[in-house]
Amino acid sequence: MKRVRVMQAALSLALIALVASLLSGCASWRAPTLEATGITVEALGEQFVKVAAVFEKGCIEPRSISMQACAEFRDFGIQFKQAYPLLVGLWKAARDADDPQMQRSVTEVIAHLATSLSKLAAEGLDAYGRR
Repeated sequence: MKRVRVMQAALSLALIALVASLLSGCASWRAPTLEATGITVEALGEQFVKVAAVFEKGCIEPRSISMQACAEFRDFGIQFKQAYPLLVGLWKAARDADDPQMQRSVTEVIAHLATSLSKLAAEGLDAYGRR
């Protein structure tokens, strides 16, 4: 059962990273894309919470996730917790301003956070799932 949850979290992260990277690569901007970006922002926050829970369990005794991966995720977690509320505010401002350049900037930030979370989570989720 634990392996299934780990795989679901990994697949969700991969999907978020894929959607975010596709959104940031769009040549033209349309309102549905901004709406989809908002959904991606929300999903990114939810996945961070899930991945953080796995790291919390895997980084304490018995250690199933390497100390290096735990330290990297801890550092990322601090940055994510600071950046996420700002990202939500930036997304709302981009939506309200109807500014295509600002909207593209938001999708680039989302893509960066999603990719970073996916990379860090891959090692931790894999290690924890093998336990």
